[in-house]
Amino acid sequence: MENSSIELCCPSIDEELVGFDDDAENITKYLISGKKRLDVVSIVGMAGLGKTALARKIYNSRSIIDHFDGRAWCSLSQTYNRRELLLQILKQITDDHRSNYVDLDYPEVILWRCLYGKRYLVVLGTIAEESISTRELVSFGASQCRTTSCQKM
Repeated sequence: MENSSIELCCPSIDEELVGFDDDAENITKYLISGKKRLDVVSIVGMAGLGKTALARKIYNSRSIIDHFDGRAWCSLSQTYNRRELLLQILKQITDDHRSNYVDLDYPEVILWRCLYGKRYLVVLGTIAEESISTRELVSFGASQCRTTSCQKM
């Protein structure tokens, strides 16, 4: 069995985040601005600055939960399996974690059908530079948020 490089994460709601209230509010407003378009919001910075905590605060905010029809949170390593990523998003969007989606030949088709015409937010955390392209991120059409640490100084 292949080791999966995708970690299913249930973001903590109780984490205290200090100093990012304006950033969280601005990103939240941007995400719920009502524009019907594909979008990627990147939260970048040096390791340890609180990028994931900021994304978690936004992801768990009442206005985001109420605005989006579906949400998914996945943490990736430097190498990832595209199919596994799609399956994790599908399971979270459909809230069906016990499903037989593993046997699907084309999970992207089922995911597209589930998401078509809906508002959804996909957060991809801990993305190494160059590991996933923006083109892949918007291939299904969503507001998506990703966090990554800067590798170059």
